[in-house]
Formats: sequence, C-alpha cells, structure tokens
Amino acid sequence: MDRPSPLVERDGPVLHLILNNPERLNSLGFEQHEGLYDALRAGEDDDEVRVIVLSGAGRAFCAGDDIKPHGADGWPDRLKHRRVPLDVGVGPILLNDVTSAFRNCLKPTVALMHGYAVGAGYDYASSCDFRLSTRGCRIGDPRIKLGLWGCEGWSYKLPRLVGQTWVAPLTFTGDLITGEQAEEIGFVHRLFDDDAAPREAAAAFLHALARLDAGAYRAKKADLLLGLDQAYDHVVRSLA
Repeated sequence: MDRPSPLVERDGPVLHLILNNPERLNSLGFEQHEGLYDALRAGEDDDEVRVIVLSGAGRAFCAGDDIKPHGADGWPDRLKHRRVPLDVGVGPILLNDVTSAFRNCLKPTVALMHGYAVGAGYDYASSCDFRLSTRGCRIGDPRIKLGLWGCEGWSYKLPRLVGQTWVAPLTFTGDLITGEQAEEIGFVHRLFDDDAAPREAAAAFLHALARLDAGAYRAKKADLLLGLDQAYDHVVRSLA
C-alpha cells in the first residue's frame, strides 16, 4: 500500500514536517521514514531554517510503524542487505537511521504530539529536543504487548529523559500515559488543550526558539551530546 510522503511546510524560519497518513493514524512505512530523513537533511542545510518541527495530520501524531506484512519484494534495493527476519513492518532499519538524525541535528527540533504518540512515534518524539503535547494524548511503547521490541536506542535515551524510576512502567508493561502524566515526569515540556490545533497552539513557542542565536544553540547542543556520551571528568576537561 502506498503511503503519502510527509508534507513539508514553511512558517518563516520554522520548517514543519507533517506525517501524512491520517487514515492509519500516521503509521509509518518506508515512504514516511525516508521522506522525513530527506526533509530533515534539507532543513539542516538551509540557513534560513531555524527550527524543525515534527507533527501529524488528522487525529494523531503517529501510531507507530505500519505492521502489515512487507515481503522481501517491498524493501528498497539499497536496504535489502540490512533486512532482518521479521514478517511485519520495516523493523529497526530506517527507524534507527532517522531517529538518530533527529537526535544529532544541531538545530532545535520539536515534536508536537496529539491523539497518539506510540511505538515509532514515541521513538521520534524522544529523539527531539522538545516535546509538546495535548493533555489527553496517549504516549508510550506498546510493542511489548505484541511480542515486539524497541531497537532504536530507548535504553539509552529514556533514563536520561525521565530517570530510571519511569523506565520500567513505560517500557516493560506497554501501558500508555497521557500528555499530562508525561509532563509530570518531565517527558513533555508544554501542554495544550485537546481541541487545540497543535501547530497553531505551538506557534509562539516555535518562533521564540527561532529567535535564539543559531550558533550558540548549535554549540550548546553539541556540548550536551558530547556530555551525554562521555564520562563526567573527560567532559569537564574537554570544555575547560
């Protein structure tokens, strides 16, 4: 089944990447993952883009990977050597690539969550610098209930975002939490009402980010990523 590529829209210095498979709550296939990767890279290379925002069309941010069977014939030739023995979805191949690209992007990245942000959608959100959500959005990783697992770095990211106390209930039970609960544990930075249009509700926040000094943001984020990946004493010496 063909899945529409993400929509790419500009609001001045803010680049919106909008998942565009609303009939399936923006579940992700090759076209969506690859479209996001290409649009993200183009935004990184465009000096007029100051903020990159990921959101979803319709009733949800993202309901995860499309887990309908994809036979070997459905895989792009360039990725067939990386195929894993799964009968459902695209597995971790593109998800790893694109979530890593979001995490390592040195421009501000923002996820606007509404409806559902689960599975791969949750992975994308946790790879962004900022997460804004409707109060009632359902957030989490239910893959364990399907006998599946997250492979794109949750065990690295989640303890750093919310602390180990919340790792078990968010990961091992597969239960979802609301946007309000996610704000309480520090996963979500700001909330808006359930009936709000996410991109409109977030506009002031996004344009405030766009006014930050781009060079300073880039340097600070590079320092943050360096600090997360290395021992404290090494980081302190490298920044002295």
